[in-house]
Amino acid sequence: MKTKISLLLLLLCSFFILSSCSSDDDDDSRIVTFYVSDKTGTYHGFSNDEYEGMLIREEGSTVWECEPFDLISGFTYEKGTAYILKVIETRLSNPPADASKYEYRLIRHIRLGITA
Repeated sequence: MKTKISLLLLLLCSFFILSSCSSDDDDDSRIVTFYVSDKTGTYHGFSNDEYEGMLIREEGSTVWECEPFDLISGFTYEKGTAYILKVIETRLSNPPADASKYEYRLIRHIRLGITA
């Protein structure tokens, strides 16, 4: 009887250990098109200080959001230049507490135009 109980406890412990190791921690990615304005805006950082940033909107949206100039890895923003970019947006499964839950990486420039 003791061996049956021990075996049952071992099976239960194994089940809980293995189920906690499931692959929920995978990052999700998608390709998005960003429109980047030739104008800049301001946003508030974590310390509530005001910073200058680039104005971007995702394809299909009419809302411009101000984001840090270094938001998109591999992309360097120049004031006075508008861009259309293809970007990989990765939703991080375990983001840092003081950072965005998304990472952005430049795939390519679709078009750029100097408007200033």
